[in-house]
Amino acid sequence: MAKTQDQLNVPSVQNIQVILLVAVYALRSPSGSSIWHLCGLMIRQCVELGLHRQLRKDISTASSDEFKRRLFYSIYHLERRIVLVLGRPLTIADDEIDTPLPREIEDDHFQDPSELPESGRETTAWNENSRPRGPRTGPRTDIIFHVHNIRLDQINAKSRLALSRLAKAERGTKFEQKIAKRFQELEDWKTAIFGHSGVDETTDLMFSTVRTPVQTPVSRLAMPEAQRLTLLLNYHRARRLLLQTILTEVQLFNQPFPFASFAKSSGEVCQLNRRLHRIRSVPFTLLDLHSVFVAGFTLVFCAWSDPSLYDAEMAADLGACSTVLYLIAEQWGEGAKKYRDAFELVAGKTAEYVLRPKRSHTSSQQQTGSVGIHATSHSGSSGDAGLSGVMPPPTSSDAMEQSSSDSWTKDGFDVWQMMTEFVQTQDSDFECDPVNFREIETFLTEEGLGWFNGGTGTGF
Repeated sequence: MAKTQDQLNVPSVQNIQVILLVAVYALRSPSGSSIWHLCGLMIRQCVELGLHRQLRKDISTASSDEFKRRLFYSIYHLERRIVLVLGRPLTIADDEIDTPLPREIEDDHFQDPSELPESGRETTAWNENSRPRGPRTGPRTDIIFHVHNIRLDQINAKSRLALSRLAKAERGTKFEQKIAKRFQELEDWKTAIFGHSGVDETTDLMFSTVRTPVQTPVSRLAMPEAQRLTLLLNYHRARRLLLQTILTEVQLFNQPFPFASFAKSSGEVCQLNRRLHRIRSVPFTLLDLHSVFVAGFTLVFCAWSDPSLYDAEMAADLGACSTVLYLIAEQWGEGAKKYRDAFELVAGKTAEYVLRPKRSHTSSQQQTGSVGIHATSHSGSSGDAGLSGVMPPPTSSDAMEQSSSDSWTKDGFDVWQMMTEFVQTQDSDFECDPVNFREIETFLTEEGLGWFNGGTGTGF
């Protein structure tokens, strides 16, 4: 084993491929090597080999060069996803990369130039119009799908850098315009794939609450439904991360924070993950677990910040989050149960809290459209838990709710304190399981979700 590790430290294309396979395996394993360290090792070896630089065009090595580009950008995509989740610095800046994106042609379209006659290599091998026109069983769009994801990674990296600078700089007249530009770039990326998104042009994109229709939108280039849903999922992940960074790092002073938009994108993350699982069995990864878990707690955060947002649609989103977390727990076992149980407990108390005004008046009667959320015990027992029924939007005159929905500050809003006070002061006929919210708070802080408690998070 030691000899193998020493060998992998020697930069080579073959060694990079081996490390990439180990990293992909680690993504789907509850334990193992640090993916972040593996990504750093791969990027450094790519830099040593010059894979991040544009090579001089040589028709005799066109196939090999294209393979190296695909390898480099596969590592780039994985590294960007990991560092954005962990809040770590980028291993390599986009400004240092000038190698072009992989060509949007599939393996069955490509013909090795060495197999062509000498006279036809320069004019035929890499001509876009010279692709084989023979019969095919169906279009393949794997590379095109991959390129779309890479472009989104580049937008995310640019947004991270721009918002980091905004957080440190003095507020100027172009502050709102710079933030709006970040959302416009995301919308342009989506429009390039699916066409017009349906957002009203007069609406500020940061406040957009457009949901994905039941019928998956058709892309400009024919793509399988699973790929289209994944691209939409990544779009809403990017929006949620962008809004989270604005909430925790930048803060808006001239306009209220768009909690409705924050909740919609988080709900889309949960719903699209569930829709993907309906299409086919999905082998979930660490990134999926983190994405769904954080999206679920974002919904909870929005509900406590502005209880009027808690309606039937948000209930369905919380139910989707619960379903996906249960699916991940079934695949991963004990490693994922603590995430599922923490979410179930907090989501259950959230439903009780926002519905309290109506239930307190009719506590002895069964309510039509009540929410069936049952918190799991600390032992991690499995069972069906979800949201059912149609729920009316709650109202509350509580001063704390009003102040937290009107204006949010980092140190002025403590979700856990509100939850604890609610549990301690609720009616005697309002059943509630004993919950140590501070234990869950500590757990979330260890998972990098300190922003949920009003702390300063890492954002992107």
